[in-house]
Amino acid sequence: MIRRPPRSTPLYSSAAQMCIRDRSYGKNLGMAFQIKDDLLDYSNSSKTGKQSFQDLKEGKVTYPFFFALKNSSQKEKKQLISFLGNQRLNEKKALVLISKLNGLTKTQQLAEKFYTSSIDAAKTINNQFIRQEMIELANMALNREK
Repeated sequence: MIRRPPRSTPLYSSAAQMCIRDRSYGKNLGMAFQIKDDLLDYSNSSKTGKQSFQDLKEGKVTYPFFFALKNSSQKEKKQLISFLGNQRLNEKKALVLISKLNGLTKTQQLAEKFYTSSIDAAKTINNQFIRQEMIELANMALNREK
């Protein structure tokens, strides 16, 4: 099995060297993208183009829910758990509680942490064009509205 391309091939560019040496850019970019996706589930569906609160309605525990649950009292925990898998979810009530418990704020902070780590990894790339492209991709992942 071939583990890496020979150094003389064009595939062994600055980006490939960076990926082989340090895979943190891709991991951190992927995490920032997914966490932003979790946040977008709590956004206005007319902006995102997808149904709001779909993850909650499907019973999925995402970061906003997780952080809210972590910060909740026993009474609030019961209420939060009642949201999971509830197809007739009162979205306004869910948003108010999850926001009050810092679920959205903590999730945004986590996305920014992974974003920063991806930028730091991108900055190690010698090729300026590739470095800038990877930084722009990270910016798009964090700042997207869809």
